[in-house]
Amino acid sequence: MNIRIENKPPAGTQGTKCHELMSDGSPCPFEKYSGLLFRDQSHCVFHSNMVLEKRTDFEKELRSYVEKIKSDPNIKKFDFTRYIFPEISFQGQQFEKPSIFLQAKFVGNADFSRVVFHDQVNFDSCDLTGGGTFNRAKFLKTIDFSRAEFGRFWFDEAEFIEESIFKRTKFKDAVDFFNAAFNNGADFSNVVFEQQVSFAAVTFKGNVVFSNTEFRGRTLFLSTLFRGISGSVEPNLVDFSEAHFLDEITFNKAEFDNEARFSGVKFEKEVYFYSTMFKGNVDFLAATFNEKTLFAGGGETKVFFAECYFPRIRLGKEATLTFEDVDLSNAVFLDTNIEPFVFRNVSWHETRSRKRALLNEFPPIKGNESEGEYESIAENYRQLVLNYERKRDYEAAEDFHIGEMEMRRKKLGAGLEIPKWLRESIKFIRSTFSWVSISWLGGVYNWLKDKTIWIKKWVNSYQLYGFLSNYGTSYWRAFGVLMLFVLVFSWFFLYSGIQTSETRSSGTNEVQVDTIEYDVFQNEDHSFVSLGQWFSDYLLAIQLTMSIITFQRERFYEPIGALGRFLLFAAVIVLASQAALVLLVIRRRFKR
Repeated sequence: MNIRIENKPPAGTQGTKCHELMSDGSPCPFEKYSGLLFRDQSHCVFHSNMVLEKRTDFEKELRSYVEKIKSDPNIKKFDFTRYIFPEISFQGQQFEKPSIFLQAKFVGNADFSRVVFHDQVNFDSCDLTGGGTFNRAKFLKTIDFSRAEFGRFWFDEAEFIEESIFKRTKFKDAVDFFNAAFNNGADFSNVVFEQQVSFAAVTFKGNVVFSNTEFRGRTLFLSTLFRGISGSVEPNLVDFSEAHFLDEITFNKAEFDNEARFSGVKFEKEVYFYSTMFKGNVDFLAATFNEKTLFAGGGETKVFFAECYFPRIRLGKEATLTFEDVDLSNAVFLDTNIEPFVFRNVSWHETRSRKRALLNEFPPIKGNESEGEYESIAENYRQLVLNYERKRDYEAAEDFHIGEMEMRRKKLGAGLEIPKWLRESIKFIRSTFSWVSISWLGGVYNWLKDKTIWIKKWVNSYQLYGFLSNYGTSYWRAFGVLMLFVLVFSWFFLYSGIQTSETRSSGTNEVQVDTIEYDVFQNEDHSFVSLGQWFSDYLLAIQLTMSIITFQRERFYEPIGALGRFLLFAAVIVLASQAALVLLVIRRRFKR
């Protein structure tokens, strides 16, 4: 229905016929306009630009023409191509055939209220700058307003049953779609709204497109509903990609059942998403916010009910981006500086050990993660640590600190390959032993690669730091590990052997030395003892270990033999280090 015709008179029509062409390229069938006082040398009454002079005759002829089309089955359409309408009213009319207003011009108010279009309607490149209304109009088939220009218009409670096309339309004045219903998709791509536009209480079903659209005035999507079409083969989409909002925009209490896309959108003024519900995934990739922006839940509404993406967000100098009472358990902020964001009463992704984490810390293991992916997530965690420390929420900051350390641990195994010598060995086997299956060698290679990555991720200094103190955040963990070390070293001392320091009997020079040494198995030098005796001796070994922690020079017991001296050396290093870590964690907590 997107037809554009040239304004050239057909050959042989320089006589009494109108010079205009109709939508199918045929000449206009009407005679040149000749009124009582005025005459148009080129056009019929419908195409004449003598709007004021022809008004009475126009209305009379139009009623006659419309009734003729309705009654004549041989006329297949209402063709108003290039008509120049004075102020006109079609209120309550029924158009049961296709209606074509291609390049028509409405000089005055156009009243289409309560009109029912039973077939396709084409307003392509129509001039409606005179203003008007489609209040309670009903479009049963596809409606095309592509490249049309509107003045002040109302579409309140209008109903669009099939697809609605507004591509490259320009609204030069305010427009209202209050409580309208778009039941099978709407395309507002590349539209310009020069003044305020309201889609308040509108219901959209199916695909809705506002991509590359410019909103120059205040924009209202208040209580707007974006619904899917049941039985649709492909998932529906709400697309605001590359849209530009130059004034305040509100999506308060709007509901998005479908996936929503705001990638590349520019918000120049305030943006409000209060009690908005995104039930499908929503993507704000590379969106720009230049002033106050609020995502706020209310009651049971947590705004985001599925995955929400905020990668590469750009904030202007005066911008504030606030998330209040929202669910960010499925949020992704890759390559976005979220340190200046405001988070109030936010729900984060939760794990068994942490109440707050980022969703993309736990993706399915692919085996080909890059260092950059882990570094980007670690950077987000570091920004969250600074954000929450600034408002003195140290408990949350510690959760995010753990996340940062976990990303650094996993990063060590990213992009690793098996050692070169092992790869060369596999190549040698393949070239030397032709009977060896290539698929079997490939399986061995992948298995070795997976194990190499696993070992690098789980056997490193970060993993050790996490085990010893939960990355410096848990003094209970650090103290518990210290006590574990005490028990373990005491057991080793008990079975390697300990003896009392040299003492002399009173009144004699005889040196008394008590030796305690256990063996796992009974032999000539070691016999069974009661459990009580074993436990009593184990307490003495613990006493030795505790004297090491407290750096006592004179101890009641000393280890014996080369193994005992080695254990003493190891115990001094390990226990002193863990004791220092306990003190460091406690100091960090109380300093905060």
